[in-house]
Amino acid sequence: MAQTLSKHQLYYRKNRAKRLLERQKYYKGSRLLGSDLFFRNRLAAIKSKAIKNNLKFNLTLDHIKDIFPLDSKCPALGIKFKMSTTGFAERTSASLDRIIPKLGYTKGNVIWVSMIANRIMSDANADEVVKVAMFFKKSILKGGDGMSDTTKEDCPKCGGSGLVHYDENHSTKCWVCCPHDKGWWLLNENYKDAGKLCCRAGCGTTKDGEGAAG
Repeated sequence: MAQTLSKHQLYYRKNRAKRLLERQKYYKGSRLLGSDLFFRNRLAAIKSKAIKNNLKFNLTLDHIKDIFPLDSKCPALGIKFKMSTTGFAERTSASLDRIIPKLGYTKGNVIWVSMIANRIMSDANADEVVKVAMFFKKSILKGGDGMSDTTKEDCPKCGGSGLVHYDENHSTKCWVCCPHDKGWWLLNENYKDAGKLCCRAGCGTTKDGEGAAG
């Protein structure tokens, strides 16, 4: 005996391919950074979070679009926003963060930053973050990372940080202001500058000489 299908089942079967295409289009649109669906999904998620945590909320779709960085970069760290490929927020994912947490998600109190910047601020206020950053920077300059007090804040290459960033994920010791106070090691035949001495601090500086010093 043939099974009788309901109107809903018949409609679904008849339009299955169309519905699938619409769903794929929606999913693809929501994955595009800066797309209308991207902002709509973010706004819906933030509103739900605000209601759940009893936070103030008066954001609009137009407002969160207007404050999104034109260069699609995190204003705090300068890294390019990227959409997650795993379905979960990643370090470079765009996140709408509250400037003053207790004021909730309200106009003038939110800013787009990278997820890593958001996490840095999650358990501390701006002053606390600055104090911790300055502490670790001072520790690095005093030798905690192979540097010393001779690092100058006016260094034209690193600005006093002691590090030169050649992309958003990699950096090296600054070869301009490195004090080379960790000694030198002799490069063997596996290096293009074999026979020269290389700075042990890791800045990449080489010089002529015999044997490893320091």
